[in-house]
Amino acid sequence: MQLTHKNNIGFSIDAANQIYRTVIWEILPDGGNFENWDSFRGEVEAWVGQIGDPLKVPNPDSSSYHLDEDWVVTSIKADSGQMRNLYTVTYAARRKNLDALMSAYSFQTNNNLEQEISVSFIINDETLQSWLPQAGDVVIWAGENFYCDNIALTQKPEGEWDVRLKIRNMNTLMLGLPDERKTGELESTRTARWQVAAEQIDNFLAVNDIGMSAAWAGEDYVISARSYSGIGNYGYHVTLTAVYSGMRLLDIRKSDRLRYISFGSGEMVRDVSYTGRWRVRDEDLETFCLPTGSDAASWSESGFVVSSVERRRSNPGEWEVTMIAREPSYLYPRYSDVPESFDGDTESDVELTYRKFSAAECGWVSGNGSYSEYPEWNNSTQCPLVSENRLPVNFIENPLECFTVTIVSYKSGEPHTNVSLLKDWLDHDIIYNGNLQGRSSLNGSWRKVHQSVERYVYQGEVWTRVIRKWENAPRGYNWNPQFFGA
Repeated sequence: MQLTHKNNIGFSIDAANQIYRTVIWEILPDGGNFENWDSFRGEVEAWVGQIGDPLKVPNPDSSSYHLDEDWVVTSIKADSGQMRNLYTVTYAARRKNLDALMSAYSFQTNNNLEQEISVSFIINDETLQSWLPQAGDVVIWAGENFYCDNIALTQKPEGEWDVRLKIRNMNTLMLGLPDERKTGELESTRTARWQVAAEQIDNFLAVNDIGMSAAWAGEDYVISARSYSGIGNYGYHVTLTAVYSGMRLLDIRKSDRLRYISFGSGEMVRDVSYTGRWRVRDEDLETFCLPTGSDAASWSESGFVVSSVERRRSNPGEWEVTMIAREPSYLYPRYSDVPESFDGDTESDVELTYRKFSAAECGWVSGNGSYSEYPEWNNSTQCPLVSENRLPVNFIENPLECFTVTIVSYKSGEPHTNVSLLKDWLDHDIIYNGNLQGRSSLNGSWRKVHQSVERYVYQGEVWTRVIRKWENAPRGYNWNPQFFGA
């Protein structure tokens, strides 16, 4: 075959500034006579090669060529329209993209302020693997905190690849605005969702732990629940719930019941009491909890005093305080068969009560209508019951039956002369496991819940009436002394 290259190498430039070259060769058969066109066509087909070959670049003599490995053929056209013994072969080629060539780019910020980049590259097969990022890699050229989220590869016939990347900015960011929820008991919670890069998650969780201040939710809010889930292998979605921890009144209930009627005089004695519940922060607890005997007129009636105070941790950093107010003249029913001397005598009453446990106390976190395990939950200090594992999910906010035993005893003398007796009961362990007062019928795990005293006058003598209440642990469990600070 006789080769001839008559023109200079042509070129064009596309929208991505990539240069395409055009080389045209004319091919004639050897010798002056031409008889076998099929044989000639076969020689030409073998000579032109295929897509992806190096470009045939003419030498200075225009009748020979060399292969330029830096250029790859993208199209070939062989035309024999002018003469039956003449082929015009046109090559189109472009330089190999050994370095990735960006062909498209877009940047978007959605309504939650999440930022995403979509970008396309063209790169040759020879350098694809050494250049290609992996899902989850940091993409430095995109900016700080940008991670590769998704990769799509399309192979081109000329030995190159179209690579499409989605890149996400994983800077620590609250996604949208907090949601708010209020209940009829004046509970106010706010929930926010965050995105956090994997290498930042430990720091983020450390400064957003349960019980810590939640400035993003507002003043006097503390974090009460936390959960997180992975975003691919490069970050997390973290959901924080904060509860309002400022002091607030939840409710006040009045109880008015008939205590007894004297069969002799017909006198009716009523038992009137007020029960108030408040939410109080840790730092205000000791100041807020008034000692029994303190004036309670501001929230009950004139002349009423605090007869009992009970505190229960409701959320991290927050307590629920229950106070009962009664008249100071509140007396035990005057039975007709009161003995001549009842020093040390006791009476008892057993009633069925109910106890609820929160999700956190049971070792669970609520979210999206289901429960997940409370992270780093410590059963020895965070669970009110002795348990090797988390409490069953059906315990959460479910009223569990308990027995509450009220034991009444009498001591001779004024209440202030029996202070050591009262203090001794308080100083001893808050939890007792065994037969209460030695009665086998009252066997179990018992927790001190209440102690109050009253001045009682009988036949001219002054007595101290001591009322103590014990609560039995539900479902055969034992109370956890570490949880109650015993």
